[in-house]
Amino acid sequence: KLKRWSNVIIAVLAAVGMVLIFTAHNLVPVIIGTFLVGVSFAAYPPINMTFICSVVKQENVSRSIATNNACSCIARFASPVIINFITGFFGGGIRTNFIVSGIGLAAVFVLLLILNPVKNSDLE
Repeated sequence: KLKRWSNVIIAVLAAVGMVLIFTAHNLVPVIIGTFLVGVSFAAYPPINMTFICSVVKQENVSRSIATNNACSCIARFASPVIINFITGFFGGGIRTNFIVSGIGLAAVFVLLLILNPVKNSDLE
């Protein structure tokens, strides 16, 4: 039952981790936030591969996986540029980067929650 929502759960974990790091005033929230972000970033590729294989027709799986990997690489390249551009409006700083990232991931969470086109029956 959680297959449909696994990407949403990952976005929530990453957003919570980023916000924890932003609000940290001692080491414990930083460690917990880093753990949550690390788990979400580590779980993202295999969850997406499984998701693609279960949703896409067999003859389109390799192309879909390649497209997903290319988009992920482009996003990894572009996200620091975009985040630093946005945080420049708020005075910059490392802490601001984390809250902007957390807000962005929360927005992704809301979009995935609303626009999730996959039905539970598609994953069986």
